[in-house]
Amino acid sequence: MANSSPQKEAIANYRADIARLLAAVAALGVERFDRPVVGEWSAKDVLAHIAAWDRALARGMQELLAGRRPEFASYVEDEFNARTIEVSRHRSFAEVLADVKQAHATLVEALKHVTDQQWGGGSAYTSVFDYRYKGETHYAGHAAEIETWSHSRSVS
Repeated sequence: MANSSPQKEAIANYRADIARLLAAVAALGVERFDRPVVGEWSAKDVLAHIAAWDRALARGMQELLAGRRPEFASYVEDEFNARTIEVSRHRSFAEVLADVKQAHATLVEALKHVTDQQWGGGSAYTSVFDYRYKGETHYAGHAAEIETWSHSRSVS
């Protein structure tokens, strides 16, 4: 990207990858939204999980900027994920979809306020936002799982 910074590239990648995730979910069809597609998780569960982590990261960015350890650093990942899924079970797919879009917008807006100096130099920001799930961004890793599941059903 010409005239770009690592922060702007991360935002562009996150936007592209959440679009990929949302497209993978939409391609399932409405009848599959609440049925397991990734292990025991439904597409709705995956989106609730993404929304919860985006909110945690957006809050954590402010904590990092203030020189504090982010709250999410103390989370037990499996417990956090299980609580997130349990809480979202009573919500409609439309509510969860709106939530993931809002949480993502909040995270992107928070990222816009991080300076290149804060982003670079091996800071805590860089390590937090370099997280990879199955070799891709968090969004793209889950999109790949759903795409793989969907493809395996269309070939059989």
